[in-house]
Amino acid sequence: MMNKSRGDGRSGEDGVENKRHPWEERKGEKDKILTEYSVGFNWWNLSDFDEEKSEEAKPVTLWAALGRMWTLIGDEQWIVYLGLGGLIVAAVSEISMPSILAASIFSADSRATAEFHRNARLLIMLCITSGICSGLRSCCFAIANTVLVKRFRETLYLALVFQDMSFFDTETVGGLTSRLGADCQHLSKVIGNDVHLILRNIVQGTGALINLLKLSWPLTSPTLVICFALSTIVSVYGQYQKKAAKLTQEFNASANNTVQETLSMIRTVQVYGAEEEELRRYKKWLDKLAFVSIRESVAYGFWNMSFHTLYRLTQVIAVVLGGMSIMSSQVSPEQLTKYVLYCEWLIYATWRVVDNLSSLLQSIGASEKVLQLMDLMPSNLFSLEGKPFVWFFASEVL
Repeated sequence: MMNKSRGDGRSGEDGVENKRHPWEERKGEKDKILTEYSVGFNWWNLSDFDEEKSEEAKPVTLWAALGRMWTLIGDEQWIVYLGLGGLIVAAVSEISMPSILAASIFSADSRATAEFHRNARLLIMLCITSGICSGLRSCCFAIANTVLVKRFRETLYLALVFQDMSFFDTETVGGLTSRLGADCQHLSKVIGNDVHLILRNIVQGTGALINLLKLSWPLTSPTLVICFALSTIVSVYGQYQKKAAKLTQEFNASANNTVQETLSMIRTVQVYGAEEEELRRYKKWLDKLAFVSIRESVAYGFWNMSFHTLYRLTQVIAVVLGGMSIMSSQVSPEQLTKYVLYCEWLIYATWRVVDNLSSLLQSIGASEKVLQLMDLMPSNLFSLEGKPFVWFFASEVL
């Protein structure tokens, strides 16, 4: 890291000063990342960054990660069940509103006073029920998520402190503290946001689909095709986000370790005049972080472009096909209104499901190293009658 002492500022055999000021090296840095790689299929490839890591441990799958989270919640699983109950009641209440709303509008237009008042009272009851159950749902899932993050950090910390000393010869302190901090923090919204919104919108989307099929299955077919297209796009986008998030956390851990090494030996760094060398080490990780972040941003832009294009296309198809059905007397104006409302509800439910699924995959990718470290077996020094003492101790503490 440091191989020369601070002297007369000269280097090389002839003593000619050949070092540049670090700020001079930053000229052209704004375009460096974009011009270093040409935009093409290779530009999206993240395998070059992940070759060394791929052989060390198998990637964590979505279901394996969710199963581990469910185990860590432990005795507080009843909170999740309570939240699920509130979620189902709130989702059913909300998905029932478009049909009643359309019926209220047309009953008012036809001067059906009794029917209008009945629908209005039903809408008010559904609004109150939805509000109460939504609050209960959000509160329960937020509490469960807080418990989960706490258990994640405790379990990871226990797994680390019971490792043999040889483990710490291969792992850096800065990297491990980054795992306990930033990586675990990525899980702070997994259950409180991603999982519970996925479940909520699955229920709402299913309800919207049932109502659409009851109205007219031929009109529903184009909407289902668009939903399938969105799901296909997000299956690719979500996996890419997961891998990019994993690399981002690894580069962050390496950058943090570089900073910790430099600042802990700052006197030695200054004595040997190695400030610029340390800056180059740190910038190497920053360049990698920026490059991965640019790819993530471009991928997110393509995902948003796809969604908004398909969403507007759904509206156009709903109006065109619905208008043709009215002119051919196949559906009534009230049925068309319900169809348009439920089409929009279904496409938005699909978008929220796939968007939160990609966010969930990103969080799991960012915390993949945490899940792998938690599975490490403790040193033989901490075994009890053939059983890992760390897990015995964890069961008592957690």
